[in-house]
Amino acid sequence: MKLKAIFLLFFFVFWWVFWLYLSFFEQNTFVSPSFFVFIQFNFFITFFFCGALLSIYMYGASRNQSSTASIVNISENKLKLIFYIMLFFLALTVLVAWFSGVFSKSYLNYFAEVRGTEADLTGGATGLDKILAFLAFPFSIFCLILGLVVDRVKHISITAGFFLLLYSYVYQVNYPIMYSFHIILMTSFLRGLSKSFISVLVVCLLLVLMAASMRYGSFDFIGVLNYYLVNYHIVGFSLYDYYFYDEQGLIHQHTFGFSSLGGISQSLLIVIDKLGVDGELLSTTNSYISKPVVVGVDGVTKSNAFNTMIFTFFRDFSYFGIFLGGGAYGFFTFRAYFKSITSIYSRVVFVVLSFSWMIGFMISPIERPYFWFCLIFSFIFLKKFIFKRVFYNE
Repeated sequence: MKLKAIFLLFFFVFWWVFWLYLSFFEQNTFVSPSFFVFIQFNFFITFFFCGALLSIYMYGASRNQSSTASIVNISENKLKLIFYIMLFFLALTVLVAWFSGVFSKSYLNYFAEVRGTEADLTGGATGLDKILAFLAFPFSIFCLILGLVVDRVKHISITAGFFLLLYSYVYQVNYPIMYSFHIILMTSFLRGLSKSFISVLVVCLLLVLMAASMRYGSFDFIGVLNYYLVNYHIVGFSLYDYYFYDEQGLIHQHTFGFSSLGGISQSLLIVIDKLGVDGELLSTTNSYISKPVVVGVDGVTKSNAFNTMIFTFFRDFSYFGIFLGGGAYGFFTFRAYFKSITSIYSRVVFVVLSFSWMIGFMISPIERPYFWFCLIFSFIFLKKFIFKRVFYNE
């Protein structure tokens, strides 16, 4: 397993380095990041690598002991509760879809209405969209991962899959499918690339391409790949460069750890508002990056809504945040990987951390509600059911 972990580590590093260096190619339609920003990303990746190596050394080294673990199966009542909660959220999504006209409008008309106006998506279903975005969506990610790492709960992951597909269509966003693809890919590292996993990966990839083609307006394969695959993976570097050199920008207003908790505060703010109390987000990054800025080499092309996790770490603790954040993320990702041998909880945590790393230069996962709430749901439903016994050899 140690060799597999080393291979996985190099894959993680290669993934970031590949897209970072691709952002300097002449074919890049965005302004390439400056050399100083380039160095920042390299330091971040390097400290991630070092943190992961430390974890591999601590948890992957052979020791003069044999360890066995008894993973007590999650009770049927607990599984039923998880399943019924997921069904409830799926029903809410169907309700939102009904109010928003999903079942009565053609795709083109619905797309134009949702993406072309600022009208309320739910068309009268006040508050349901927030519940879905800040609670149901994270829970569906948790259920999808749980069903993929535990054999006997496939029905939970299938229900979560239906939710994510419908959620993607209702809100006309493609990130649920993109998340699902990376989740399945990371799960395959734990379970092995079986034929069924490969088939599911291919289906997810085809769904992503179909959704991208419909959004792109044509089935120009090269155009779709360039716009949705290449551009999506490199624009975050250019946007970070833009934000970093904006001396009055939000990134230089340090929050000392609160930005990393932004995903939690977004959800809590909904409850606070309902109680009639004025609340303030711990992090305002998501609203800040929603404003389009010019990052195209033509001086005209604008982009927004993309971010990188390095933005969050820098805003929290400046350069120290880049070093500490990268190292800690690498350490805890591989700690969860080694503990996943005997722990369902650690399996879920590993998939959350690893797939978030894979998309970490497109968005800042730790500022998204799904990140922290997936970990919270995992702790609530899974952490209690792990018991270890260690036997020392004479």
